[in-house]
Amino acid sequence: MNLKIEEGKYYKTHSGRKVGPAIKSGSSKETEWSVPWDGFDYYYDEQGFSWIEKPEDKIISEWKEEPKVKLEVGKKYELNNGEVHECILGWLDHKDRLSINDVWYHEDGITGCFEDLPDYDLHVKRCVEEAPEPSKTWGEMTPEEKGALLLAHHEGKIIESLLYDWAKCSPSWTDSVAYRIKPEPKRETIELYGDGRNSWAFDYSTSNATHYITFDVIDGEPDVNSIKMEKI
Repeated sequence: MNLKIEEGKYYKTHSGRKVGPAIKSGSSKETEWSVPWDGFDYYYDEQGFSWIEKPEDKIISEWKEEPKVKLEVGKKYELNNGEVHECILGWLDHKDRLSINDVWYHEDGITGCFEDLPDYDLHVKRCVEEAPEPSKTWGEMTPEEKGALLLAHHEGKIIESLLYDWAKCSPSWTDSVAYRIKPEPKRETIELYGDGRNSWAFDYSTSNATHYITFDVIDGEPDVNSIKMEKI
């Protein structure tokens, strides 16, 4: 895809940042376009290359608005850096705050609560898993549900109980406690693209990509032994 900067349009950089609107600067060919963000002007040529030669700042496509994110406790979200984590409520004096992987978030998926500076790599990209139904306690379960758990325990399957999170337990079958059979690991394959001529930074954009990498994620954790790279 051949990119051509146009007056008044917004664009997406290699790092995923929204920049613009583009303004004709009238300078040299290498700094023909001024494309601002964060209150500063950054200069590009007509094909979106930055004169300061930072690969992550290269413009890769015209900006297209993505669906708005609204964080909900219990759902899992993919961050701009590719990691997947569950959204939880905060702790101590901040139990009304939203947290993902020990980082505070605004409801719209943006970091920068309290005195922290926003970190684009940690901003939420999309929701990848809906919040589960509330777990039944032992006292709320039907006889059939209890029977299935008792049989699984008898067969040696791992039983988990819920306190703050699910964890392996030796069940005492207490009415006020939720139990479940430990689920099978959830595996998915991630595919990312990068331009090896300028940087080995990878993301989901195929624009100008020369290589791609794939790896498996098991229950949200990357399997480092599954990483593969191929040339396009």
